[in-house]
Amino acid sequence: MNITKIIIYKIGSIIQTIAYDNNTIQYHLQDNTDQLATESVIHGVISKSNHVNKNAFINLDEQTIGFINLLQPLANQSKIKAQLVWHGNAEKLAKFSEKVNFSGKYLVLYTRGKGKITYSRKLTCKPVFDWTVPDGVDITIRSSVAKLDNLKLVEAEYHILLEQYNQYNQLASNQVLQGTPYYKLLLKELSLHNCTQIISNDQAIYQELFSLYEIWQLPEINYTENLTLDIDNLVANKREVTTKHNAKIHLHQLAGINIIDIDSYGAKCSKEKLCYLVIEEVITMIRVNNLCGIILVDMLKGLSQDSEAQIIGKFKSLLAQDVTRSEVFGFSHTGLLEIIRHKF
Repeated sequence: MNITKIIIYKIGSIIQTIAYDNNTIQYHLQDNTDQLATESVIHGVISKSNHVNKNAFINLDEQTIGFINLLQPLANQSKIKAQLVWHGNAEKLAKFSEKVNFSGKYLVLYTRGKGKITYSRKLTCKPVFDWTVPDGVDITIRSSVAKLDNLKLVEAEYHILLEQYNQYNQLASNQVLQGTPYYKLLLKELSLHNCTQIISNDQAIYQELFSLYEIWQLPEINYTENLTLDIDNLVANKREVTTKHNAKIHLHQLAGINIIDIDSYGAKCSKEKLCYLVIEEVITMIRVNNLCGIILVDMLKGLSQDSEAQIIGKFKSLLAQDVTRSEVFGFSHTGLLEIIRHKF
């Protein structure tokens, strides 16, 4: 995957972020500025606390807004500082966590720590930093530092995360510590090259990204006030795709489970070859719809064991390049390829 262009388009309170590999959409994410962003921190109130399972509902302004797993059982009406980790959907409430962390491109800062610095397991060469990490904080060095020539960028991000931690400690009961919108999450997780275009029609977003230009080593950022985007066409093409091999891929969602069905009608190659060839388009559908949780891919029936092994291997290889972690479990006895994609 080679991201050539990222458009960040704001109209009203909605921000659409689309990442392209040439003319093919690889990611499509949507923010709503009237709602909490992922990683936002609030002061909530516990309700319907389950002391056995150590979980509860969490309320804000007397409305239930999500579900939280607790470190220790808490009584109803207890006040708690919590971080939004997932927005939820039409079937499930948003999820919050008592364990608050602040994530950058190179570092993750964890609250409730012991002043330790740890390293990603993917790092073979571990740079040494002479930071005095505050008690109550742990820092993890992410694998992305391996691509850096200038470790001063990591130092700069460390101070940004410490400032967020200080704001978290000083957060008043009526305040919200704003989290990270999807467009920033995407930019910090993608590997971009110098020729990638980043374009936005919003002056505030442009200024925000420009402030991260040097630290995150972003490519050129452009502000285009009269930018246009055909949203209706984007949405229409997300759930059903006709591939260049004349197969059709359909997305169905039922009770929190995502089912991707491959229809070979009209295809002009063997089913083994077709299943292997459409894998990239299936993964693009997963990314464009930002699917998470259980994903079942209904491949064509009657594949040989060798074909199944090749398909599983290619899914694992391509999903390893995604911005979030996925697990490929293989084919079930009913012939469905089982995947779990973690929340992004």
